[in-house]
Amino acid sequence: MAKHKYEFKPDKPHSGIWNKLYLTPNQRLSILRWFLYGLVLLILSVVQDVILCKVSIFGATSDLVPCAIILICVELGAERSCLFALIAAMLYKFSGTAPGYYVIGLIPVLGVMAAAVRQSVFRKTISSTMLCACIAVILYEMGIFAFGLVFQSTALFRVTRFLVTAGLSLLTFPILYPITIAIEKIGEKTWKS
Repeated sequence: MAKHKYEFKPDKPHSGIWNKLYLTPNQRLSILRWFLYGLVLLILSVVQDVILCKVSIFGATSDLVPCAIILICVELGAERSCLFALIAAMLYKFSGTAPGYYVIGLIPVLGVMAAAVRQSVFRKTISSTMLCACIAVILYEMGIFAFGLVFQSTALFRVTRFLVTAGLSLLTFPILYPITIAIEKIGEKTWKS
């Protein structure tokens, strides 16, 4: 009996799915990076909705998920963060914890604008990233307050609660920044000398 001569080498009979996806190492690291960003947002959502919802200071709690989305947007830059901000804002709204549908537009616009300002005016440093993200979070909370006034779901005297919420949310930036920077550096190309 003669052996068959194959024109091409057939696949191994029990090879895994990772061998059939044909992803380069950079693509795999990029998938890992986006998966870790999603995992961080999921963990923050659980912490916010399970633990921090019971803690109230002057009638206000923190907004961890919008803060993280805006911080990631500022770190990624305006071009790379557009689609991420929109998808993350939609998932935040449909998770049931967002105040209204207007966050789907408010978070991406503020995140991308803060990233564009950071890119065009400042160099990429920790202080410029924090400054732009902090201003965007304060504008986000004031936007939530403005939409609450328009839709008559809040009163004017509650502005201090929104400012306290913005302050409490800004206190999480020193914790979130090292985590998001470490995730951003996954797959980063290094120069060899």
